[in-house]
This record gives sequence, C-alpha cells and structure tokens, in this order.
Amino acid sequence: MAGRMQGGYPPPAPTRRQGNSGLLLWSLIGCGVIALLVVVIGGVLLSKTLKGSAGAKGMMSVFSAMEPAAKSVQKVGSALEDYQKDHNGKYPATLDALVPKYVSDKSAFICGEGDSPAPMEYTAPKSGDTDSSVVVRVHLGDVTLVRTQVQRMYVCLLKNGQIVSEQNVRTVIPKYSKGATESQRSY
Repeated sequence: MAGRMQGGYPPPAPTRRQGNSGLLLWSLIGCGVIALLVVVIGGVLLSKTLKGSAGAKGMMSVFSAMEPAAKSVQKVGSALEDYQKDHNGKYPATLDALVPKYVSDKSAFICGEGDSPAPMEYTAPKSGDTDSSVVVRVHLGDVTLVRTQVQRMYVCLLKNGQIVSEQNVRTVIPKYSKGATESQRSY
C-alpha cells in the first residue's frame, strides 16, 4: 500500500486565528515608512550636494537660457523661410544676407545678454542633407557632470524647421591624456 494515506483523508487545515492579520499590516506599513525615509534622506543629500556645486549652477544657467535662445532661433528660422520663398528655395550663404530685409540688424544673430552672449552658428544645408541636418546652432554653455565629463548644450534649428536641444558629452580619459601623471598612465 505504498503511496496511500493511512486513514483515508488528509488532516484538516489549521484554523486561522483572528489576531494574526494585524501583523502583516504593520509589517507593510513599517516597510513603507522605511522606504519613504530612504527617499527623503537621499533627496536631501543630493540637493545639498548639488546646491553648492559649480555643475548645478552651470546647469541652471544653461536651462534658463534655453527658452530665450529657442525664441531667437525661431525668429531666424522664420527669416530663413521668407528668404527661401524669395529665392526659389535656396538658403543664403551667410546669415548676414538676411539683414535688413528679413531681420532688422545683426543683433538678431546673438542670443543672451551681459557677460556671455552666444552667437548663432549657421551652416547652409546642401541639397543632399537630410531634414534633420542642423542649420542654426547656439551654444548655451558647458555643464560639468563629473570631474572628467563635460556636457556641451545647444539649441538647434533643423532643416525641417524643428527647434531642438542637443547635448554633446566629452569625457577626458586621464590615463591617456596629455599632462596625466605617470601613475595614471601605468598599464
């Protein structure tokens, strides 16, 4: 009679006591409180770290310059469209060709004021360029992410008329860079 149970039926399941359901609830609440504390403490530490850093200040100045630069690029984009309508779809050789008929003066090609005005960089698209080719670009600034990594921030006008932000990241590899100490170059 291998494999058969003695007595025919399995024993009944133990009855559940009413007092144990609160333990699960308090365990879940405790885990939630701990997770919330970890998030809050991490946020406070991160904000204190970024508040005094040059990278955070640079990031804030770059992001605050983004909207005015986009508006300036949009105005130049409209002037380029008007120029193209008058010249059989051709782009001007330089932005100076837009003055004074399409924009009032060359100050339209400068974004920002004060210490660091940013000039617009113009590249007339060629016939084979895609719609995502950059026509006008403004360098908003550089943000230092970590000691060896710099992110260059731009606002760009594409050939298809879209205005986008673009980031280029450059990471210095100290081990191979000029000026690195001998201990950094060891293999």
